Amino acid sequence: GSYDPNDKRGIANASGSDSRFFLDADEWIDYTVRFQNTGTDTAFTVVIRDEIEADLDLLSLEVLGASHPFTPSFGNGRELVFTFNGIQLPDSATDLLGSQGFVAFRLKPREGLLPGDAIENTAGIYFDFNEPIITAPSVLVTELSTGTDEARADDGVHVFPNPAVHLLNVSGPGADGLALVEVLALDGRRVLTERVRSVPHALSIAHLAPGAYRLVAVRPNGAAAQVLFI
Repeated sequence: GSYDPNDKRGIANASGSDSRFFLDADEWIDYTVRFQNTGTDTAFTVVIRDEIEADLDLLSLEVLGASHPFTPSFGNGRELVFTFNGIQLPDSATDLLGSQGFVAFRLKPREGLLPGDAIENTAGIYFDFNEPIITAPSVLVTELSTGTDEARADDGVHVFPNPAVHLLNVSGPGADGLALVEVLALDGRRVLTERVRSVPHALSIAHLAPGAYRLVAVRPNGAAAQVLFI
């Protein structure tokens, strides 16, 4: 049968953070639920059931898109249901790329949240008649911010401005600098790759669709750091 290691990731729309929601800067949380059939047979139906917690405004729901045709609906209470009927998702051993899929949507947190509140959600993925696979929780903690003009990775690689429209500057500490930068969409697709000859490196992103992306910065020694940007 089919089986899926899947995940659900929430990204705050202005700061690009997947762990913090800035009450004075962010407005939306963009969620992406990804799935992959790593079983031994084709999956004919995939259903995502997502119980939306009370800290999110269900009336603000906007469905952003998906990898395959689907039918959205509501289950009991605050449950969102995305049904992929006839998806015929091949197993990963047969077709690694074709075995993957996703659905993306956004929600606004309810008014009245205070710094330190946690917005937590999981999703259940159903493959045919198998037991559901429950994602690890997406958790964003609310905070106050002085601005979102720069995003920085743990090792000092940073991008600015953030959000950006035409050019994104990528920089990092140390004399060795950076060798390569890649931009990944939230569903894991690589949408841009460039070699870096000097830092800061000006990355042209005008052709990218508006939204959240993950930048992977690779040093000459092969070490990599990731940072989110809008």
